Amino acid sequence: MRTEEPRVTLEWLKRGLREDPLFPNEALEVLKHVDPMSTHTTATSAESLVEWWLTERELPCYERGRVVSDTTDVTLFPDDTGSYEMPERAIELAWLVDPAEVRTLLFRYDMHTPNFLQRETPSPPYQGGPTELGYTVEEAAIEIEKGWGVPHNAMQDRLHDAVIRGELEVLDPQTGLPYKPTVRRDFYERISTAKLNAWFKLKSVPYQLEGHRTPDVAVAGKQVDSDDSLPGGWKMRVQQEAGAMWKRLRDANCSPTKHNIKGDLAKWCRDNEVKTDRGVFPDEDYIYRHVLRRWTPPGRYANPAN
Repeated sequence: MRTEEPRVTLEWLKRGLREDPLFPNEALEVLKHVDPMSTHTTATSAESLVEWWLTERELPCYERGRVVSDTTDVTLFPDDTGSYEMPERAIELAWLVDPAEVRTLLFRYDMHTPNFLQRETPSPPYQGGPTELGYTVEEAAIEIEKGWGVPHNAMQDRLHDAVIRGELEVLDPQTGLPYKPTVRRDFYERISTAKLNAWFKLKSVPYQLEGHRTPDVAVAGKQVDSDDSLPGGWKMRVQQEAGAMWKRLRDANCSPTKHNIKGDLAKWCRDNEVKTDRGVFPDEDYIYRHVLRRWTPPGRYANPAN
């Protein structure tokens, strides 16, 4: 995908990610999942994750306008004086990446977008709203954009930062209990409306959210205001089906893994009209990345190796 944005060097990208206050810690958490035998630290995690994306071909890179098909095969070109750069330096300066493709990867891995990579984007369709437990980070950011014109992506990152610093407490939507998330899921955890409003007041900004209102309209005995319509609600439905599917397979003396059920889950989504927040049916790889990768199979049915 070619965008109107100019491509940037790997050197520029790695330096920006390395210097971002949040990205190295997020990158380290991702690396623990994709490369559990490694010994990465926050000092090296930003560059290591970029290298992993390149090696796994998740992040395309370009040299002289062409996609680099093999990142282990480095072509050295002479400069104006006829001298050649060292291979590592040649890669850093000659290989380019699209910022838009980097942002897409960050979205896939539920990571925040550092300021230097942000680009103004339109608001996503607003489908959800607060529950009795309050707002998700995503819902609150969209609501503030609607009321005060603040870009939702910027507000979403600021709220997430406050959660990480412990200024805002998040609640588990399944139990209503407070907990500390280890993975960024702006669509999932909820923050009390009262605490959000108190935090805004403390920060001397005018934002105040209305909070949950009990719906009084029902269709065929079912409330119109269903959790399925909330941003990210499709993921919870797929996780529920994954749990049920896992139990059925184990009870039938089968050995399910996340990889061998992802295709069945994609078919289940199509059969049951379960679509992503963008209104499309998720394929099996998308389901694995966004739902199964960090999902823990149910109780005694869990297989630690999968």
